[in-house]
Amino acid sequence: MAKNNICLLCNYRVGSTNTVKGLQAQGYGNNRWEVFGDARKIYPTADNINQGHSSHIQPIVESLKQGRNVYKLMGDQINFDMNVIEQLAETSRFAYLFREDFEAQVKSWVAWLTTGDHNHHYGENRNYNVDVTQEFFDAQADVLKRNYEFLEEVFKKYPGDILCLENFPTKRPYNRSYTWSFEPAMNVTYDTNKLKSLSQ
Repeated sequence: MAKNNICLLCNYRVGSTNTVKGLQAQGYGNNRWEVFGDARKIYPTADNINQGHSSHIQPIVESLKQGRNVYKLMGDQINFDMNVIEQLAETSRFAYLFREDFEAQVKSWVAWLTTGDHNHHYGENRNYNVDVTQEFFDAQADVLKRNYEFLEEVFKKYPGDILCLENFPTKRPYNRSYTWSFEPAMNVTYDTNKLKSLSQ
């Protein structure tokens, strides 16, 4: 079966949407980059991810066998299920995207996840208050860590190009700033040097 698709296996807050849009602007694929996004509505927390069910995404996997698609995927959206990856590999080749600064990534993800107004990206600068618990912050950091560990696992079986957000020549941050109710501790960490070493 022809590998007509590109799957960008990545994580939250790594520039994945702009990366996929850039590929599509070059004529590759269609406007379907968030095909797995609804999985977070079903499994919105680290605890629920442990349920390990992925049957709800089977129709998505089947739909990707048609056409030419560029789409992004985070491990928690498929409950870290390698069986899904193996099905996607029938018609997709994999590329990988990460962010070197894990602490900045976690803070960005927690802020984005909890402040709403997700249609505001550019234009006037807007400030949002981030009021979460350390426990919630740790749970979300763990999701990002597990996504990276899953990325490592998939790469070992399906090698591909590895991209790093900090190496992009042009960056356009959203016009959003955040005021935190406290300075969260980084109790959950991940060494992104492990992802760098995969490409060497």
